[in-house]
Amino acid sequence: MKKSLLALAVAAALPAVAQAQSSVTLYGIVDTGVEYQNAAAATSYSSTGAVTVAGAAGVRLMDTNATWNGSRFGVRGVEPLGNSGLSAIFGIESRLGVDTGITGGALYTPASAAKSDNTQFWNGLAYVGLRGGFGELTMGRQYTPGFYAWIASDFTANSGFQNWALISTPGMTGNASYGAVRADNSVMLTSTLGGLTIRAMAAPGEGRFGATGAASADVYGLAGVWALTKAITVTGFYHKSDSFTATTMDTSYGVSGKLDLGSMGLTLGYSNLELHNGTDFDTIAGSAYLKVGAGTVYANVHQISASDNKDVLNIGLSYVHPLSNRTAIYVQGSRADQKDYGRGTPTRYGIGLNHKF
Repeated sequence: MKKSLLALAVAAALPAVAQAQSSVTLYGIVDTGVEYQNAAAATSYSSTGAVTVAGAAGVRLMDTNATWNGSRFGVRGVEPLGNSGLSAIFGIESRLGVDTGITGGALYTPASAAKSDNTQFWNGLAYVGLRGGFGELTMGRQYTPGFYAWIASDFTANSGFQNWALISTPGMTGNASYGAVRADNSVMLTSTLGGLTIRAMAAPGEGRFGATGAASADVYGLAGVWALTKAITVTGFYHKSDSFTATTMDTSYGVSGKLDLGSMGLTLGYSNLELHNGTDFDTIAGSAYLKVGAGTVYANVHQISASDNKDVLNIGLSYVHPLSNRTAIYVQGSRADQKDYGRGTPTRYGIGLNHKF
């Protein structure tokens, strides 16, 4: 009798053990602060360069695009599929502005030009896929391969003023230097061999299945991030998109090299972005950091030269001081020389609080 009871107890425990291997994680960032911006930074322009709102210098509560990290919340999970060696994975993420609570904050997405990011609740990410010995195969709204190459190059991890996700000139009209930050309707394969991680993505535009005249763009990308040693990483990417408007990406490519010594580091990168209207942008970017006591000083610099002989120089400087493993305060400033575009020198200074959960 005792043996039977013991066998039943063991059998009852087995499903619980298997189930425990699955996990669902709620995560997020809440980040805001106070910012001063001059009139040039506060002025809004149309895609043709005309002033739409004449700004005035002043102080404001930072919105989702001005903080150290864009505020967000998300859910991700993994479930092993028996003894197959495969796991199901998923992720959904929404962005928001802490200053007003508005949904939004996702960066430009060529594959969904007909949609407004502020109407997409899961505008950060929305994907499902499989993970196994081959790597990961995921489908949905995802970051592009170029994003992963550039975030690996930027010591701020695409945070703060003038980070590598925000390398742009007025002439780019919404494009980052790699042309596409996220892509809807995308399928991506991620595979790692030793220190080399390769991502290949295809994002077929689906406008042709919608209303007559709906925008459509196919976006394709390939990127590699290679950790040669613990201190040295090199990256490269290539993106291609068919046309739906003249001022969106045709092709983009870039390379970078990063040296990380643990207490300081330096990255240098080059990218080229060509729009369908023929305008071409060459960017030389730098990212550096230095540990100072408990905190870290970051610097990002971008020199962008356009084929119409207009140049922009972006400079960002930040100091981040941790209060705990999940909470930090920061101060930052930026300056952008946009005189070639008739916009002067937009300048910002800010102090804020960042909490991750």
